[in-house]
This record gives sequence, structure tokens and C-alpha cells, in this order.
Amino acid sequence: MKLQVIKTEVFKRVGVAETTALKRERPDLTQGRDLRRKAQWLSIYSLLRDDLTLNDLVREEQELKQSLHRIERLAGTAVVAVEKAWQIIQWSTQTDDLDITLADLRL
Repeated sequence: MKLQVIKTEVFKRVGVAETTALKRERPDLTQGRDLRRKAQWLSIYSLLRDDLTLNDLVREEQELKQSLHRIERLAGTAVVAVEKAWQIIQWSTQTDDLDITLADLRL
């Protein structure tokens, strides 16, 4: 990747238009880095690529719920069971433990 492409992607992910704004908005990414070097920009890009935003989490949550409803239609389970499974997922995100089987989706 060319340096300008990397910079553009970093700016887009942070929501700024230039390096000075990046330094001001996200000193955690720029402090101690020589931003004249491509390797430094690649390092910042790598950090941002792995960084999930709140919008990403909301979108993934919606996709997961839609997937559960698709499973419900395919497996022929009741909407109530899917909603129960969704509550299990919500609870399990707090405990980092998720285990849902088709038996959990059946009434």
C-alpha cells in the first residue's frame, strides 16, 4: 500500500482530514511516532483496523439478532424461543460465556 492510501484510511477511520488534526484528536496513536515514516503509519493503521467502534458493535449486534431470526425460521421454532435466546446472548456478553443449542430454541 502506498503511504497516501494508508494516511487516507487512517484519517477516514479517525474522522479527521489532516495529520495535525490526527495529532490533536488521537495523541494516543501519534505520540512518540515519526509520522514521516511509512512504517509508523502502518502501525497506526494496524491499531485502528483492529479497533471496533460503537457503530461496529451495534451493527454486529443487529446482524446477530437477524441471524437468530433466520435460524428460527429454518428450525421452525417460536419467536418466543428466539427472544429467550437473545436474552441469553445479552446476559452471556457480560460473563463472556455463550453456548446456545437448537434445544434452547425449541419450546
